[in-house]
Amino acid sequence: MSKGYNFLIMILILVIFVGCITTKFVVDVSSLSVGNNDKKKVFIVPADKNVNINDVVFLEFAKYVGKALSKNGFIVVDNLDEADQVVFLGYAINEPQSYNVQVPMWGPTGIASSSTFGNINSSGNFYSNTNYNYQYGITGYMSRQVIYFTRVIVLTAYDWKLFVKTKKEKQIWQTNIISTGSSDDLRYVFPYMVLASEKYIGRSTRGKITVEVSEYDSRIKEYIQSD
Repeated sequence: MSKGYNFLIMILILVIFVGCITTKFVVDVSSLSVGNNDKKKVFIVPADKNVNINDVVFLEFAKYVGKALSKNGFIVVDNLDEADQVVFLGYAINEPQSYNVQVPMWGPTGIASSSTFGNINSSGNFYSNTNYNYQYGITGYMSRQVIYFTRVIVLTAYDWKLFVKTKKEKQIWQTNIISTGSSDDLRYVFPYMVLASEKYIGRSTRGKITVEVSEYDSRIKEYIQSD
């Protein structure tokens, strides 16, 4: 092969290698806000009745959501009596799913050209050497199983002041956040999902919006840095 062709192959391998070591989170966000949303003091509670409000995992997730809400003008309060809204935080991750993909195999597919060099030694014997320039391409396919998980966050807000006065439930907004990927560690993925959707939480998106966030996005430090 020519040097230029070798260089292109090296670049291709490098691109594939970098792509493999850089994780990107693809997040789908769908949010709807209805009615008057001027009441901005929020109190976050678990959506699952089986999760205690003092559960350490819930508190960690609520902290991430609270930071995103603060960026959108909300005020997160620690006392329910001070709240205008109650935000129910639900989260889940499904059982592993799988599918098969066909991965191309790269290798020599033929001979592009050849060159033969020879000489005669002092005894009159002829010696030759042939160099072959091979063509490279896809020689076949290999089946590979891909395992993935679906991670979900649901935020639902109700008018708490109205409920206290009338005992009527009025939903103010709801934000659904979904991400599918290879990681089954919801604690690791959760802040990236919130980061991707932060500017849409508590607002209307007029449909689903897809956001992509890199594992090395510098903004993630705002969420995971120690208090």
